[in-house]
Amino acid sequence: MNWRQFSVALVQALAWPSVVLVVLLLYRRRVAQLLGDNLRRLTVGPVQAEWDRAVEEASATIEAAETLPKLQEGVAQRTHPQQLLSLARALVRLNPQSSIVYAWQAAREAFEAHLPMDDEELIELRTIMRMAKRARERGLIKFETMSVLEQLMRLSTIAYRVDERPKPTAEQAEDYLHLVEAFLGLLEAAPEGNGGSREPAQTGPRAPDQSTADVRKRPAPSPS
Repeated sequence: MNWRQFSVALVQALAWPSVVLVVLLLYRRRVAQLLGDNLRRLTVGPVQAEWDRAVEEASATIEAAETLPKLQEGVAQRTHPQQLLSLARALVRLNPQSSIVYAWQAAREAFEAHLPMDDEELIELRTIMRMAKRARERGLIKFETMSVLEQLMRLSTIAYRVDERPKPTAEQAEDYLHLVEAFLGLLEAAPEGNGGSREPAQTGPRAPDQSTADVRKRPAPSPS
């Protein structure tokens, strides 16, 4: 199982004791890094190096201790996307790439929950963007919703593909989180499974094609 498969499996089986374990392991990795390469790069004397190491280790431990209670607070009242966002925010400084991964998963789950998922046509499309485009054609979501989702997916893909480029920074992860939070607000502001409009999707002044018109004649499925 590679890292991506592990991450997906973790999200699918997400339970808060597991989240706590993941965060602790990630902080442990950070401390190990502080004790490794960063320490070897120090050019000061051994006493100063030991002092800096102890300060950094204590700071990382305190940061972890302060973060974990915030993650667990009010979990029962949160939706799963909100839980994922809390985890993503906790990882912004520690592991920006993982933060973006969890934030994207939150956006995806929130979008899927927004659609009428008892609609077999949408379910059969499987990929998130095919679902979004079809939902837009049927007037279930607005163009803005589909466009933002597409950009969020594009950014998360960039964060995944870091083999030939620098890894995402904490600032980039923070920006991505703000975008996801705004996207969730956009979903909440629209009627469920309706996108606030039943107007047909158009890219210009032309009328919708025949396939779209036929779809619009069918009665809309009831929201799940």
